[in-house]
Amino acid sequence: MNKRTKDESLFPMWLFFVYLGVLLLMSGIHSGLLLGAEQWGWGSLTRTLSPIFYWAAVAGGLTVFTRYRIRITYEEPMLRLADATQRVAKGDFSVYLAPIHTPDKTDYLDQMFLDFNKMVEELGSIETLKTDFFSDVSHEFKSPLAVISGSADLLKKSPSLSSRDQKEVDSIQDATRRLADLIQNMLKLNKLEKQTIRPAPSVFDVCAQVCGCAVQFEDQWEKKNLDF
Repeated sequence: MNKRTKDESLFPMWLFFVYLGVLLLMSGIHSGLLLGAEQWGWGSLTRTLSPIFYWAAVAGGLTVFTRYRIRITYEEPMLRLADATQRVAKGDFSVYLAPIHTPDKTDYLDQMFLDFNKMVEELGSIETLKTDFFSDVSHEFKSPLAVISGSADLLKKSPSLSSRDQKEVDSIQDATRRLADLIQNMLKLNKLEKQTIRPAPSVFDVCAQVCGCAVQFEDQWEKKNLDF
């Protein structure tokens, strides 16, 4: 089998020889038309207009044929690819583009389609892994944290705890609360990436935020004799 190379042109050389042969044939017919016009005794106006209409018909036919070849050879595959990329951009990873030709006649558009299918398959697997990961974060992490937090609450209510044990329980509660907030923020980022929630921008006073953070360490100021 004569397998086509991937970098071979979609408009092969034989197509241009077809054009050359058609134009040569049409030129010969034109010469015969002029000779016939003299033999048949056509008037000067008819002999002037007939070549014009003849070549207009030839040019029109070649234009329609060229447009047809460009459309079926190049435009229609590109339109299919454009539609597929738009669907992938909207989150549809089930898109598949069937090659145009059989394997023994593969060209660079067929190879482009095959590479596109492979890319979409990889994106789909990555999306599946992300979905599984966030599902595990939501179920496997939050449930143990809730158990730890509940147990810490019960321990804190026990009257037999010493002050040191009380501080340790407070540390456990603080750590579980921070970890739960981190997990919640991860889930929000996932929703934001999928555009199920949208950020609501608002005016934010950075100076007030810095002052508020500094006030939380006021006891450290006093220990180090710092004055703001």
